[in-house]
Amino acid sequence: MCNRYRVDPEWREAMGEFSDTRLPVFDRLSPRPNVQGPDIYPAYTGEILAVDGDALAAQAATWLFVPFWFKKSFKEWRKTNGGCNNAKGETAETSGVFKHAARNGRCLIPGSSFFEYGKVRGPDGKLPQFQFTPVDGKPFFFAGLRGRAETEEGPMHSYTMVTKPPGPDVQSIQHHRQPVILAPDQLADWLDPSRPITDFLEPSPAGTFRVEQDVKAARA
Repeated sequence: MCNRYRVDPEWREAMGEFSDTRLPVFDRLSPRPNVQGPDIYPAYTGEILAVDGDALAAQAATWLFVPFWFKKSFKEWRKTNGGCNNAKGETAETSGVFKHAARNGRCLIPGSSFFEYGKVRGPDGKLPQFQFTPVDGKPFFFAGLRGRAETEEGPMHSYTMVTKPPGPDVQSIQHHRQPVILAPDQLADWLDPSRPITDFLEPSPAGTFRVEQDVKAARA
């Protein structure tokens, strides 16, 4: 499960490399500044891209998915459904939480790297965390699902990151899942709800990511 990712604040400058979407970008909602820096954690506000007419709209949303049918408080949802920052790709289209978004809420999540915990404790007894960055160092897009719920606090935009079985790079730290990262020629296909999510779950080849240990993020 991915519980942290990083996004280059200048990701819009890289949009020209993703011309396969053939869609211009505009801001639907002004994003709330992330005062804690470029790292996004569950329940933080991040940015996503979603189809809006003949363009892609960049909007602010909470990284912890809330389905449209939930009407109570976000605090209550998070207490009982804290893992909704990730959606398992193999079951998202049949899940009671995610299936509506799988049909109606595909989105792109800008990113530059993601983090996963290893399974082998270090000499200090803590689980190490590792940062995975594409070897070319370029920004990319995670596959995401978005939702809008009328919570007790008011309308809430949220999103989740779709995950898949790990490729060799993530398997090297004995982690069992990784986010779906889309190639430039997959973006338009991902945004097409007629394409099954299972079409995008092929494990990443070895050597896709540069793997570095994040010493400060070890977990007890």
